[in-house]
Amino acid sequence: MMCPRASARAIRRTSSSCHSAASRCEPIARWNKQGLLSGTGEIFLPQEQNYSETLPILVGPDGKQMMMLGYFNEINRLLQPLHVKISSLELTSYLSWKLILENGIVLQMGHKDVLTRLNHFVKVYPKIIGDHAVDVDYIDLRYPNGIAVRWKTEGVGSDFTHSRKTKP
Repeated sequence: MMCPRASARAIRRTSSSCHSAASRCEPIARWNKQGLLSGTGEIFLPQEQNYSETLPILVGPDGKQMMMLGYFNEINRLLQPLHVKISSLELTSYLSWKLILENGIVLQMGHKDVLTRLNHFVKVYPKIIGDHAVDVDYIDLRYPNGIAVRWKTEGVGSDFTHSRKTKP
């Protein structure tokens, strides 16, 4: 659907009954690097490139924007305790999820129990990652009973790994 921002603003000023139509055109994310996605799931192309480059990027199969919007909102809600937001959310053609946070951490979430696995990650994040977010290459949440962290530099996180191995 085409929903240019310039005409949406004009509609808003001229008619209060069109206010909801105008608000549908406010972008909350970039969609597939070619358009924008509104909070109601509408894809539109701006007349000008005047939208913020800081908008998160959602990448997914055609027709999956409503499902992705639901996950986007729920994931952002789950991430609130960590004070981070989504930079990029991708749903592959195999329906596997990949998430990049604003702090640069990449999360491979798989296709099963995505929100449950993310909720577990949020709970263990302070102990495992803590102040070392810049040292994380990526985190794999696809394991049924845990997570795997790949560190950018050797030795980071080794205290945690070592202490876990030595405890009975």
